[in-house]
Amino acid sequence: MKTRNKKATHVGVILSFVIFITFVIFIFVILKPTSNIQKGDNSNIIFLKKNIENFISAETTSFILSTPGIDLCFTLNESVFGVEGLNYSVKNEHNTPIKSDQNANELFIEKDNSGNLYKVTYSPRNLSNLLLKNHEGCGVVTINSVRKTNQFIEPKIEELILKQEENYSGLKQDFNIPSEKEFGINFTFENETSMGKSLPDKKKATYIKKFQIIYLDLEAEERIGNFIIYIL
Repeated sequence: MKTRNKKATHVGVILSFVIFITFVIFIFVILKPTSNIQKGDNSNIIFLKKNIENFISAETTSFILSTPGIDLCFTLNESVFGVEGLNYSVKNEHNTPIKSDQNANELFIEKDNSGNLYKVTYSPRNLSNLLLKNHEGCGVVTINSVRKTNQFIEPKIEELILKQEENYSGLKQDFNIPSEKEFGINFTFENETSMGKSLPDKKKATYIKKFQIIYLDLEAEERIGNFIIYIL
């Protein structure tokens, strides 16, 4: 009758265990640097997104006004609200642009025959408006509400993309992108016009993020656009 060599069995078990542990350590050592790189790029891409949002935002002040009188035009004292000298847009309750003009810290608004409510939006960036040439004898407008918010605006988006093209190193420094990394920004407006850098070919070495924003166009209309950003 044959007997088992228990010593040899124990050695085999121990050897198998050592091989398994060695394999696990090998896998950990191989994958850990990659994991650290991914975490680093993820932090960079989140930081880049935050910097972009800060860059393209501006404080806007919106008024809802009413004109119950029969005057041909009305005035708003801008200095009371600290918006004098800012760019602005005036629309009626049907979202149609209304003629207006700024003069001596006063905003003059032409009376609209289609309704008595108006929305006025102020921003430090360009907004389009129709010029009111005659504003003599205007009455005082009634202020229904005032709201201040930070919003993304089209001129700042265009400014960001232009700076990327003309002063990439400066923008990289402003955004604190690590010197060994490269980045890119692309934006698609609601009308499907795109600006910025195209996606790189080496996708496996790239961390890419897509996100959507609501922005104000030059007529203070809310639009939907899409950013694609990447870190190399």
